Amino acid sequence: MSALERCCQRTMLRAVFAFLALFPVFATQAWAATTISFWTQDVQEWVLEAVNEFTAATGIEVDVKAISWGLDELIVAYVAGSMPDVWTHGGAALGALAHQGMMAPLDRWIELWEHRDDVAPQALELVTYNGRVVGLPWRGIAVGAMPYRADFFAEAGLDPETPPQTWDELVEHARRLVRRDADGTLIRSGFNVTDAGVEPSFWFRLFTLQNGLEVFSDAEHSLTDPRIVRAVEFYSDLYHRYHVSDPGFYGSVAAGTTAMGSSPVGGPLIQELEQFIEFGGDPRDLRFSVFPYLEEPLAILTGDFIAMSPTASDPEAAFALIKHLVGPKVHERLTFQFGRLPIYRQAVDWDWVVARPQVHNLMEIMFEHGTATPPHPYFFELRQVQIDVMLAARSGTQAVQTILEQYAVPYRNAWHGIR
Repeated sequence: MSALERCCQRTMLRAVFAFLALFPVFATQAWAATTISFWTQDVQEWVLEAVNEFTAATGIEVDVKAISWGLDELIVAYVAGSMPDVWTHGGAALGALAHQGMMAPLDRWIELWEHRDDVAPQALELVTYNGRVVGLPWRGIAVGAMPYRADFFAEAGLDPETPPQTWDELVEHARRLVRRDADGTLIRSGFNVTDAGVEPSFWFRLFTLQNGLEVFSDAEHSLTDPRIVRAVEFYSDLYHRYHVSDPGFYGSVAAGTTAMGSSPVGGPLIQELEQFIEFGGDPRDLRFSVFPYLEEPLAILTGDFIAMSPTASDPEAAFALIKHLVGPKVHERLTFQFGRLPIYRQAVDWDWVVARPQVHNLMEIMFEHGTATPPHPYFFELRQVQIDVMLAARSGTQAVQTILEQYAVPYRNAWHGIR
């Protein structure tokens, strides 16, 4: 999309939002609609089953449509005034969509929601924009915990009961755990620092957060902030100074090609546990801890959300569908199927959680150390600059300070939405 097209798109969105603001957002008569629309990326058998249960219980028909993870379908529908009543998307997009006024505030319903006090506080922080709750994490949460192999620890003479807690300990452990063949080719990384896809931006956020800077909420910082310098240098050092992994290498604790680490924003940790067991591994050998830190332990939380349009044909019926899909009975099934952590405290007693002690451990990390990713209206633009910075640092061809100075203006412009 060209700069002119983006400008026109933003102008159209502002005009539509101003027009819609002239009209009442919420209908006053409950169940005024016999059919509500639901757009989602996950038209799976178990999702459709839950929707059919809702219809059977309420008599409200649900028109389900499969959509992609892109933004175009929702934006086009918004501009055309034909938004679905209820829809889902990824957490990375929340800031951009909420910024355009495409998500109805849910606070007045959340306050009366019978399960509200059982929900992890961070779950609501994930879906809060400008002080208003605009969605709910509908199929669970991903927690940025660090998986590690207890058997590899024991093999290297390390105590599996005491995973590394500091950056220095991380380096010490990883250097003892890394394995190369006779030619020096990496066959097992000591720490799964990664550089593929959007992964570098995840490391940017984790390492800066560990230096005391939340880059998505602190509007005053610059890219040359000393906390960012230290974070980016550590990322580069893991490759070029400590050699705990190689550029382009992506290991798996389940497959045994890394000893520690996965994506710092979570990802399929529960599926990795299942895969490890399928490979014949002893479940006791795959464990989870918080990522090594500087001052205090923390774990980044992310999650897909379910939202209601401000133009929903029947908001009461729309929120009833949201409550049904996020309620404990359905949430128990969906989190199991999608391999995500439940948002409820009561979930520690669910059968599938009880059967997997590691999941209980992940839930403890989420409740005790989880920090929600703040939604940002220009998240994607910021993420791209972060990726470019980290890849430049990973290349090892320039000093980190020089790289940060080169990207300082693009970063500042991305943060404030200047094109």
